[in-house]
Amino acid sequence: MILNMVECDFCGEEFDTDVDLHVHWGDEHEEELNSHQEDKVDDAREEKERARKESRKRKKDLAFKGLATVFILGVAAVVIPQILGSASGEDDPTSRASTVSTGGEPVLGNDSAPVTVVEYGDFYCPACKSFQASIKPRLVENYIDSGQAKLVYKDFPLQIHEPQATRAAVAAECTFKQDEDAYWNVYDALYENQRALDYSDSGLVDLVNRSTTGLDAGELETCISSSETESEVQADKREGFEDGVDGTPQIYVNGRKAPDFSYSTVSTLIEQELSK
Repeated sequence: MILNMVECDFCGEEFDTDVDLHVHWGDEHEEELNSHQEDKVDDAREEKERARKESRKRKKDLAFKGLATVFILGVAAVVIPQILGSASGEDDPTSRASTVSTGGEPVLGNDSAPVTVVEYGDFYCPACKSFQASIKPRLVENYIDSGQAKLVYKDFPLQIHEPQATRAAVAAECTFKQDEDAYWNVYDALYENQRALDYSDSGLVDLVNRSTTGLDAGELETCISSSETESEVQADKREGFEDGVDGTPQIYVNGRKAPDFSYSTVSTLIEQELSK
């Protein structure tokens, strides 16, 4: 019998079940998890505990059979309409269109690609760094370089990561204003130097200058120190709240909100869009 193994997007280790994978996340990658993945870890641990008690739960007293029947009928009355709604896409969060706007945002790939992947990210977020290091390169190789998809980045600095998150977003935004292609070099550099970076004006200017060439240094310095640029970053965040972002990184594929940022989830959504 051949098992369908599931692979950890953080380290590549394989597991027999999603439950084992999610418990592994909690044990080995706790600092890299976003809020969605933390919920999955909690659920997996609860599932393990339930499995230990399974034999006892199977022993039902006959006196509860009548109550169980009533319960099942009540659940059916609630669940069946939900199932019918799911079949039509009404209750599936990945099926509902989003108002995610992409105009004037950094784009990686062919602008006319049929699939648009939007990342709401925080440059000081460990899970976002994991997406940049492990997931984005695979998307580039398999979909972006071939013109099937493009990646759009929008800022969503989390309060817990301030002031570094907004400061880094400002540096990236100022790079984008001068050279959109150079933006993605700075995007990578900000994540790669996430915990070691000097987030002062001079430190950010130095990182940008080390990451790319051809920018006007004076214009860059003025832009990074400008409160107007910070306001533009916060405008992205407000749009994120409107789009239903509740953690980072949050991925949308042609307006469909991904339940997590794993490669398997994002690639599945991309393939679904390409098959339409």
